[in-house]
This record gives sequence, structure tokens and C-alpha cells, in this order.
Amino acid sequence: DCNWGGMLEFHVSLFPETAVNCCIGEHLRTARVQRIDDEVFPTDTYRQEILDGRFAEVGSFSLLVEYFKLNLQDPRIKSGTMKMILVGQFKNLVYIIILCTNIILVDSILVAPEEYSLPWKQSYMLTTIVLTSVVTLALQHFLDHHKFTWGVAGRARRTLMCGLAEAFLNYSESSRNTIFGNGDLLTAMTSDTEALIKAGYLNFLLVLQLLGKIIMCMAFQAVAPRVFGTSKSFVTIIQMTAFPFFMSFIFSWRLNVTKEMLEERISRQRGITANVGDLVNNFQLIADYGKRWEYLQRHEKSVMGFSTIDREVGMVLTNNDYLVQWLTCIFLGAFTIIAGLEVIDGKMPTGVFLTCLRVLSSFGAIWSQIYSCSFVSLNSAPSLERIIKYINMESDCLSRMHWGREQRKRTHKITGQFSSEEIRSDASPFDNVDLEIKTLTIQMGRELGGILKPLHTTLSFKEATIHQGSLVSLVGESGGGKTTLLRLLGGALLPDPTGGGCALFVPSHLRVLHVTSESMFVRGGILENLRYGLNPKRKEGPEGSMARIRSILRRVNVSAKVFDLLNSLTGHEEADKGKDLASTWVNALSAADKQLLHIARAFIASPDVLCLHKPTLHQSAQGAKAIFAALRSFVDDRGLDVSGDSTKRRPRTCIMTCTKFDGVNISDQVFAVSTTGISQVAAHADGSYELSADDLR
Repeated sequence: DCNWGGMLEFHVSLFPETAVNCCIGEHLRTARVQRIDDEVFPTDTYRQEILDGRFAEVGSFSLLVEYFKLNLQDPRIKSGTMKMILVGQFKNLVYIIILCTNIILVDSILVAPEEYSLPWKQSYMLTTIVLTSVVTLALQHFLDHHKFTWGVAGRARRTLMCGLAEAFLNYSESSRNTIFGNGDLLTAMTSDTEALIKAGYLNFLLVLQLLGKIIMCMAFQAVAPRVFGTSKSFVTIIQMTAFPFFMSFIFSWRLNVTKEMLEERISRQRGITANVGDLVNNFQLIADYGKRWEYLQRHEKSVMGFSTIDREVGMVLTNNDYLVQWLTCIFLGAFTIIAGLEVIDGKMPTGVFLTCLRVLSSFGAIWSQIYSCSFVSLNSAPSLERIIKYINMESDCLSRMHWGREQRKRTHKITGQFSSEEIRSDASPFDNVDLEIKTLTIQMGRELGGILKPLHTTLSFKEATIHQGSLVSLVGESGGGKTTLLRLLGGALLPDPTGGGCALFVPSHLRVLHVTSESMFVRGGILENLRYGLNPKRKEGPEGSMARIRSILRRVNVSAKVFDLLNSLTGHEEADKGKDLASTWVNALSAADKQLLHIARAFIASPDVLCLHKPTLHQSAQGAKAIFAALRSFVDDRGLDVSGDSTKRRPRTCIMTCTKFDGVNISDQVFAVSTTGISQVAAHADGSYELSADDLR
């Protein structure tokens, strides 16, 4: 695949039927592979300037050229581009053919019919001219219709949109926090992409077509006198040669002011987008504090500011257009007077005069189009800069690669010591490999993004061991690092390698699932969301069955409303109605039910290690007991409602930040986490723990 991509992801699977002298596990038979490419977008020509954000040093034109080069590296885009260029030149050739037929029609058939004195000859020539027009129009229609199948815009759009999505999915924590809540990424994914493709790349192809048309017009003016037996019109040749120089002067004169105005309009438009995003994301805050009127005033000010600059841009562009029209008018006036006198004197045929007049008029229109296209292309430069910025932001792929290699290396070192008898035994030694924390240091200011960077907070976690098959609670005062530690264990946050990142060990053969305290749902129906953690094959198997899903929902004690909603969306009805209800069914549920569905989805996925943030945050006392009972069963039964012998399954480990004594008292291990370290809390003889209220926050 010749498409640009920061990385390439694929899967490698082992099939049980081809296995020899081994037993392939249910979840370890497939490996996800990422090939990381360190090339910057669009090319490496200005690598350092792009990574440093110094776009002004590169220049808009140079960035556009590099983007065009990137497109031409794709064989399909390159092939489609060449076809579109040829089609454009074919249209130019048709234009020249029409000019020639007009001369013949006027000078040879209508004005001088004696050359075709016989009626059948005149009819033959007229029919030929009409057929020529019909055939060329049919060819143009066919080619213009067929060019949409060449995939130029589609492939270019795929590169940009998928590149942005892929980059965002692999952002580092600091990169993601930089653009969190910012409408620029959405703008880059939608309007900027379309602007760059249509106003940038496809517009460039139009300019090539127009330049070809100019060359053909000049060639026609030079060759036509010899072909049609007339004297050369040096006035026409001089005018067509001088026209580009005047156009270049006008373009350079109006370039800076037009560019500044266009950039200001884009800036004002982005301000409106940011205001709308602020409204959508923070409506409840605006409403609760009675700030509707203030927001409307601010929004109105932004809209009026945009309207003002849009009016000024319209005036500038109109003046630019009329400057070209005035120049064309002057040249046409001069030609009309000079060449018209030649027609009166009989030195120039009427058909040639009319055709030259049409060519000059078209010449001015062509340069006007090129002039407009040039400014449109410059207008797409800010869109390209935003796309380049967001695609090339820092990712965590290399950090995850090194982190994963370290975990696999340590896992292999530990498991390599097992004897063949131990591995074959019913009590697999792999199930006894512990999770370890040894003098782990986290630079929160650097890892958690630009928002927290000035704090330079450092959390140091001393040695701790978490046993597989345990229910573990993390307790401690607010701000002590419980959430950060759980995110590290869940893989949502990577350790700082300079601060002892290798001291955190999670066996690489374990499937770890990180579940946030905020309930989140993807676009789609309720059943689609509940099965989100299952691969397609498992969705159709016992793990994704409705019976198991209903059982788990009963375990976590969801309300009757959830079951009613689930009953209305089953089978094909789920696929159809889910699209319409994707934005409504979530809003119909309470915060407690949303959290229960959020947790039930994790139980359905049945990971080896489940990292939960405050699982009872929105629950009543009764609801909290149901969740704790489900968590206890998840660990003891090695999964909830999973068919088969539980002793044949891998142990289940659950690590949670706990805010209730009930959760602490059913835990197998409890760790107190603070900025000074992490320590295991000793249990009393009855299995309870002695903690203060401050520890459960």
C-alpha cells in the first residue's frame, strides 16, 4: 500500500487446526502488530521546521508542493491525476476545434458561399460542423462523468481523514490534552480536508488545464493565418504576450492584502466554531449560572466580527476580479479598433476577426480564472497547516513499543524458569506471576499534558506486589495518586522511562482493561455498546449471548428501564433502530444506570485484569452492594456467567479505587496510596481493614 501512514496495523493469528505440540489459548492466538513509520506528513523535506511548527519559514506554496508530491506517490491518485490532466487538455483541443469551425462557418460557408456553390456541399459542411460539436460534447460528457471513478478525491480524502484519525488515536497524553475540547481537530477532519482537496489539489489541476488553454490559444493565433490564408495580426500576438506581464503585476500588487484578509476571515470563522463548541460542551454550566444572555452577546459579537471581515473580503475579491476585467476591456478595445479597420480595408476576413475577438475575450477570462484559483489555493494553505500540525503531533507509539518489549522480556525471563511438568500441571504457573511496582516515579506535569505542566508534581510509589486472582482496593486521600497508579496499571498512562518506568511490571500474557469513572458510549444501540469489548466471533458465541448479557445486567442491578430498552432492540431491529436511538437512549437513562452499563460492558468483555475507577460513584447503598458482589464473583468464578469449568480458565484480577468500606472489606488486598509512597494495609483477623474516612475519597 503506497498510502502515507504514520503506522500500519495488522493482526497475525495462529489457527488451532495447524498447531503442533501446543495448545493455543482462546485470547492469545492473535497478535496485534504495528509498524511505526517516523516520516512526517506530508514529506520529510521540511521535517524539522514542521516538527517545530515553523510553517512561516517554509512558506504556504512550498507546503502545498510537498502535499502534491505526497498525492503523486499514490499510484491510483497519480494515474487519476494524469487522466484528469489529459481530459483537461482534450477540452482545450475541443475549444480550438470550435474556433476553427467558426472561421470556416463564417468565412467559407456564410460570407463566401461561392466556394461551396453546390447546395449539397454547403449542407455537407454544415452537417459536419454540427456532428463535430455533438461528438466532442458527447466525449466530454463521458469523460467528465467517468472521472469520478478514478478515485483522486476519494484516495486523497482517505489519506487526510484516516491520517488525522490514526494520529489522534495514537496521541501521547500531552498531545491529547493540548487539543481536548478544541474544535480545530473537528474542523481539520471535515472542512479543512475538503478545502485542501478541492481548493488545493483539484484546483491545481484546473490551473494546469487553463495554462494549457493559454498555450493553445497563442499557438492558434500564430498558426491560424497560415492555415486560413490570412495575414498575421501582430496586434493580437503582442497583446497576448503582454497580458501575462500585466496580470503578474496585478497579482503581486494584490497578493499581500488579499492573503491577509483571507487569513483573518478564517481566524474569525474558527472563533465562531470555538464558541459553538463551547456552547455544546458547556450548555449546562451556562444555563446553571444564568449566562445565556452573556453567551449570546459574545456569540453575536463573533458573528458580527466575521460578517464585517467577510464583507471586506468580498469587496477585495470583487476589486481583484474587476481589475482583470478592466485589463481585458482595454485590450479588447485596442484590438477592436485596430483589427476592425483591417476588416474594413479587406485585409482581415470577418470570421478571423470575430474568432480573434473571441480568443482575446477568452484569454482575459482564462487569466481571471487563474488569478482566482491562485488565491483560492492560497486560501487552502491554513487548512493544510492545521492538518500538518495535528497529524504530526507527538504520539506514544514508540513509548508503548519499548514498554511492551520490556514487559514481554521480563515475562519471558520469569516463565522461562518453569519446568515442563509445571507447565503441563492443572495449576498453571503462569497464573502465579504477580504484578509488581518497584520504586516507580511519575512526572505528572510532563505526562499529563500542558494543563498540569507548571505543577511539576512527582509521585513516587514504593514496592508493592499484586497477586493474580485478587480483588484489590486502592485507597488514600484525594490527590494522592490513586487514579494515576490505576491508569498506569491499566495501560492508559505510560511510565516515564527516565523515572524508573521499567519498575512497573504487568505480565504481558494478561488482557488488561481500563475502565474510567465517567460513563462513555459509542454511537450505536445499547446492545452494540454492551458487546463492544468482544471481537466479532465472540459476539456471536456464548460470551455475547443475550442470556449472558441479561444475567450480568441483573447482577449489577440495573433498572427495569434498561431491560425494556434492551427488549425493544434485539436482532435486526437493533441494527435498524440503534441508528435512530444512538443519541437518545443514553439521555433517557439515569447516571446510575449509565455507570452500571459501563461496568457491565467490562464484565461481558471478561478481561484477565480489570482496572476500575470508583465503580460505585453514582450508586446507592443497595446498588453499591450489588456491584461489589458482582466484582467478588468476577474474581472468584474467573469471569461472570462464563460457560465451562472455571478451574480451566485464567484467574481474574480486579483493581479498583474504592470510596466505600463495603468494597474495602471484601478485598483480598488493600493498598494505601499517597504522594509519599504506597503501602499494603494489613487486615484484621475477621478480614476487615482499619481506615479513616479521609482514606476513602
